[in-house]
Amino acid sequence: MGVPKYKPSKSRQRLRRTHDSLTAASLVKCQNCGLATKPHTVCPSCGHYRSGKTGKTRLVAQPGGQS
Repeated sequence: MGVPKYKPSKSRQRLRRTHDSLTAASLVKCQNCGLATKPHTVCPSCGHYRSGKTGKTRLVAQPGGQS
């Protein structure tokens, strides 16, 4: 296994790590109920995708609601 001959400088380490940052998830509002969801997915609240209703829905826990 290769062993580094020299210690990488701070500048070289930081240049290598410039692409390691995470990006925030993009959210869009559902056209039917207004819930913020990921784009190109079925709304978990009302089951709408684009302009039609699909049969696949899940119950979503609302903040402050009873469990």
